[in-house]
Amino acid sequence: MQVTPPTQRVARKTLLRLRDWVRSKYGLRELIFPRKYRVEEEHDVVVTYSSCLALLYFADDPARLDLTDIAHDPRRANLYLELLGHPGVGLLATRSGPSVHLESTLGRAVIADGELEVIDGRNPLEPYESSGLVIRAVEHSCHSQTPATS
Repeated sequence: MQVTPPTQRVARKTLLRLRDWVRSKYGLRELIFPRKYRVEEEHDVVVTYSSCLALLYFADDPARLDLTDIAHDPRRANLYLELLGHPGVGLLATRSGPSVHLESTLGRAVIADGELEVIDGRNPLEPYESSGLVIRAVEHSCHSQTPATS
C-alpha cells in the first residue's frame, strides 16, 4: 500500500477547491467561448450576458429594433413589460431613434448626446450611478451593440 505524501494531498485539495470555485462562477461554454455567440435566424430571442449586463436580441428580425418597434409587436411588448416587472432586472435600456430610452420601476428617462432627461418618475440610473461617464457609456452601449450573425 502506498500513502500519498502530505504535500500532494494539500495540492490536490487546493486544486479541487479552485475547480469548484471556477465551476460555481463560470459554465464550460463561457470558459471555452467567452462572449462569442452565434445568433441564428430560427431563434426568436437570444440573450447574451457578461457579468451583470445582459443583451437581448430579437433575432427573427434582421433590422435594428427600437422602442416603437417593440411596442407595436404584442409578443415583444409583453416580454418588455415582463422584464420590467421582474425582480431580477434592475434597468432596461432600449434604442429610441437617436436617443436611448431607460426604464425601471423607479421611472423613465432618455439619454441624448450624453445628457440624461427624466421623463417620468425618478432617474432609473439612481440606484447605480448617474455620472456623465456612466451616462455616455450606457448611451454608447445601446447604439454600438449588434448581434453576431451566421
